[in-house]
This record gives sequence, C-alpha cells and structure tokens, in this order.
Amino acid sequence: MSDFDKDKIENFFHQIQSALPAGLKEFSQDTEEKCKASFKARLVALGFVTKEEFEAQSAQIKQLQDQITLLQERLAALEGKQDQ
Repeated sequence: MSDFDKDKIENFFHQIQSALPAGLKEFSQDTEEKCKASFKARLVALGFVTKEEFEAQSAQIKQLQDQITLLQERLAALEGKQDQ
C-alpha cells in the first residue's frame, strides 16, 4: 500500500482552485469539501493510507518481525537441547 499526505491533498486542491477564473472560484469553494471527501475515498478504495497509518502499520510489522525472530531463536535452542 502507498501512503498519501494530507498536506499534499490540500496543496493539490489549492493549486486547482488558484487556477480557476473568479466566477468558478466561488463554485469551487462551495464544492471543495465534497471533492476532497470523494478524492480521499477513492484513494482509500485504491489501497492508499495516510502517512500516519502507514507509519503505525510499519511499526507494528517491525515489532512482529522482532517477535518472530525471537521465537525462531528460542525454537532453535530447544531443538538443539532435544537433539542432545
């Protein structure tokens, strides 16, 4: 899964809004939140997560990898004792 930054989304919509003519800017301001929600929902549907979620999941995976390594070492030690 990829991650997305909330600030990047805000900047993306700000760039679009600043490029619009004055009459459309008012329309844009009215629909901006709806567009952001739709855009974020699409990113989630595509498997994107926020940077915070990505970092939390990465930390959890690291902890699980460490636990697996520890268990593998303990198992190898027990198997070594059993062979003797």
